[in-house]
Amino acid sequence: MWSTTTLADKWLEPFNASDALCLSEARQEVSSLMAEVLSASAPRWLSLCGHSGTGKTMLAKLFGEFMRERGQFYVNRRTGAQLVRQWSWWGEDELMQELRGRNFDLVNRLSSQWLLVIDDLGFSHDRSGYATSALGEILNRRANRWTFITSNLGAEQWAQRDPRIASRLIRDRNVLVRFDCKDYALRANEEQL
Repeated sequence: MWSTTTLADKWLEPFNASDALCLSEARQEVSSLMAEVLSASAPRWLSLCGHSGTGKTMLAKLFGEFMRERGQFYVNRRTGAQLVRQWSWWGEDELMQELRGRNFDLVNRLSSQWLLVIDDLGFSHDRSGYATSALGEILNRRANRWTFITSNLGAEQWAQRDPRIASRLIRDRNVLVRFDCKDYALRANEEQL
């Protein structure tokens, strides 16, 4: 039987964090989140924010694979039945497209899911403001629910764009990891020179 730390390390093995401190911190936070999900800890958010090309989406995808295989199943303590938790993965562009289409049911569904992963939050532009408002409603209603977010915007940029979202990223027990390292391709290119 794998311990949760070993299990998380196994799932995160493809992510190389050896060459940058911020990558090591992010890998450790994702590992902690995996362990907490399995141990039924109090829900929280993990947000990976910063430069593009640093591995935020890769970590989110590895977390998603872990959830599909291990994290979505649980045993009901009263009945002993094996059940499946409701969760979903959204790229922000497809999520915003659905919200622009006025998919009213989606706001309620995503607000109440056990876990929500949103990759590339802040990427899309919303001229009417409706989709951004609906997204804000989803995030507001997700307080104390497992939420994993990646964004190319840093906390300061979120504070300028939408202070409500910036606040949600860091309130309660939520953790925000800033990616201040260079793009993988740029680091690899420097090593070859």
